[in-house]
Amino acid sequence: LTGIMYAMVERDLKRLLAQSSIENMGIATAGFGAGFAFAALGHPVLGGLALIAGLYHMLNHSAYKALLFLGAGGLDAATGTHDLDRMGGLLRRLPLFGSLFVIGAFAIAGLAPLNGFASEWMLLQSLLRVVQIASVPIRIVFALAGAALALAAGLAVTCFAMITTSALLGQPRSRAAAEARDAPRTVWLPMALLALACFGLAMWVTGVIPLLGRVSSPIVGADATDALVPAFFGHVNGLAAGVVHDLTQLGAQLGRGVLPLRGLVVLHSDGAHAPVVYAMSTALSFAVLALMLLIVWLVARALRRHRRVTRRIPWNGGIPRLQPPMSYTATSFAAPVRVLFHAVFDPQVSRQERYQGAFLTARQDREVRLQLVDRVLIRPLDNAAQWLAGRLAAVHHGRITAYAGYVLASLIVVMLATRILYLP
Repeated sequence: LTGIMYAMVERDLKRLLAQSSIENMGIATAGFGAGFAFAALGHPVLGGLALIAGLYHMLNHSAYKALLFLGAGGLDAATGTHDLDRMGGLLRRLPLFGSLFVIGAFAIAGLAPLNGFASEWMLLQSLLRVVQIASVPIRIVFALAGAALALAAGLAVTCFAMITTSALLGQPRSRAAAEARDAPRTVWLPMALLALACFGLAMWVTGVIPLLGRVSSPIVGADATDALVPAFFGHVNGLAAGVVHDLTQLGAQLGRGVLPLRGLVVLHSDGAHAPVVYAMSTALSFAVLALMLLIVWLVARALRRHRRVTRRIPWNGGIPRLQPPMSYTATSFAAPVRVLFHAVFDPQVSRQERYQGAFLTARQDREVRLQLVDRVLIRPLDNAAQWLAGRLAAVHHGRITAYAGYVLASLIVVMLATRILYLP
């Protein structure tokens, strides 16, 4: 959660992506922790569900984060900077490159139907299965973890919306951004392959889960594949006939006999308590979204064909031309987050002032944010180590008579200890 908070207020694109990696490592760790907890409490199938979600998120992160880091390098090469406040309008100048970067941003933001959504959704659903655990403290911990995951996911959407809008949309805010040229094939071709990997990991989620199930089964003691991916392309076990019929009507058996999968639907059933706890299909979601976009495009095209379009100068509010400094930047976009989590960031403000005689001519304030972990854990340990080293260093700068006294005192202590411990 703190990783994505610090990513939100970061202007440097590469540092922002590194902070985001902290968030994604936390998500995967939550999956592993939930899986081990469920297995230790006698629920190996639930442990398998959570562990599969954690492993799947690691796999997804390796795809879209590599895509985004390649994109950050390409933007740096095209503009000479990785400062988001100095970019802008790059999608018009780098259409292919920018589109691939947007795919990676949407995937890491957890937007459906890409692969980041699938793994985060599975993890959140597995955390909610803590209702099967009787221990109240464990339920509280899982509830807090689920709330933190939901908040981190919401901030991630905001963060990567900020990246795409401030870097790729709007007007260029520097000369280098205005003169950027499209990236060469050696840059966008690997990005295209990684974008295909993100898409494939989303569409073929029911093919990836059985592989991860075989990896996790020796750890938790059960293979959760059957509980997550029913064999809709074969004989379905463990589900009521009415549930199978309803899901079949919704398209759960599309591709049967053609696709080398168990089915298209990821779901979890709870036996007699609930025939279906949750269900999801990224492939069917993609098909529905594509169909909806096609319908909207056709309707808009039909309406525009029979309507005359007139172009006029819009009302400009007294501003004849919108200047780039007037547009939203990454810094201004993240202002609400900086205000909301000010206590977490606790920035130190350094101020520089310039005077002309007795008059103040310029003032510049610069915020220096020390990471929460550094401030709460590492900095106190460092200060304690420095203090201890200073006290020990004082011992090495004494007089020779003091050293003789130390030796004599040590000898007396050893003799007394020997006398007391070995007294007959």
